[in-house]
Formats: sequence, structure tokens, C-alpha cells
Amino acid sequence: MIKRLKQRISKHTRLSSLITRSIFITLATLALIVLVQSYQFNRQVISQEIDRSLQQTSSLVQAIFSFRLNAIEIQQDSYSRSDVLVRALDQSSSAIDNFFTSADQMAPALSPDFRFITKRKSLHWDDSNYQFYGIPVAR
Repeated sequence: MIKRLKQRISKHTRLSSLITRSIFITLATLALIVLVQSYQFNRQVISQEIDRSLQQTSSLVQAIFSFRLNAIEIQQDSYSRSDVLVRALDQSSSAIDNFFTSADQMAPALSPDFRFITKRKSLHWDDSNYQFYGIPVAR
């Protein structure tokens, strides 16, 4: 009788340990699947965010660049209508230098990298800054 009881207990113990192990393996497998799916999802989300950030940065840089060019274009258009500059063109190049120096002091942020003035398809005046950018002297 004791032997039978031990066999019964042994069968129950083996059955309970088998059930416990199978539940543990099932839960571990599910946890691993969830972990892998979460990694894949996060990787996709991060990739999308990087692409979105790059697009926004590119658009921002393009907008800043366009704004700067538009501001310089408007400023150059207003300079071309300036009576002081028109009179300076008939005087010496130092009068033109003085005009642009005073203009740069009023709005230094809008100062272009280099300036030149053409008259009848030939170079009339330049500020010599073009040489810094490697533009050859062609007169």
C-alpha cells in the first residue's frame, strides 16, 4: 500500500512538474516573441522619426536659405533705386565704397558676401571680396 501511494505521489509529482515546465516554456516563448516584435516595432518607429527629422531639418535649412536670398534681393533692389548710389556711380569708386560701408553698418546681417556693379556689360566696380571665394579676376 505504501508502495502504491508512493507511485501515485510520484505520478502526480511528475505530472505537476511537467505542467509547470510546459507553462514556464510557453510563457518564456511568448515573452521572447513579444520582445522581438517590440524591438522590430521600435526600430521602425525610430527609423521613421529619423526620416521625419531629416525632412524637417532639410525644409528648415531650405526656408532659411530662401529667406536670406530674398532679403538680399530686396535689399539690392532698393540699393539700385538709391539716389545716393546713382550719384556715387558718377563720382569715384571711394564714394561707392562709402555708400556700401554705411549700408553694411545699418544692416550687417543682410550684407552679401561680395558685391559688384556692371555698367554697359562691363565691370564698373567691385569690392574685391570675390577673390576670397576663388572667383577669378575677369575684366
